[in-house]
Amino acid sequence: MALLKKYSVVLLTIFALAIFIDAAVTYFALQYTGGIEANPTCDFLIKAGWGWFFAVKFGTAAAFIGLIVHAIRRNAIAPKRINLFVNPACYGFLIVYVGG
Repeated sequence: MALLKKYSVVLLTIFALAIFIDAAVTYFALQYTGGIEANPTCDFLIKAGWGWFFAVKFGTAAAFIGLIVHAIRRNAIAPKRINLFVNPACYGFLIVYVGG
């Protein structure tokens, strides 16, 4: 538990940077090379507009990070309570982010 609190800022920062880099690479690859988005959810959002793509990508990442931070602050990472915060955050993120 102490180890998680000690490194949580670093790990969440790396996660946020990875999301930002993924979004930027996706944008530049599709805008300038004529590539095709393989993820059907992201493809739908891109066709609806890049604003929707970035809003959903960063929104789900922010929600995920927020739930993890909330769980850490409330000491909900204990094994008996992990399902209360971490699993819904992970599954929700995967459903929206990865999609079909």
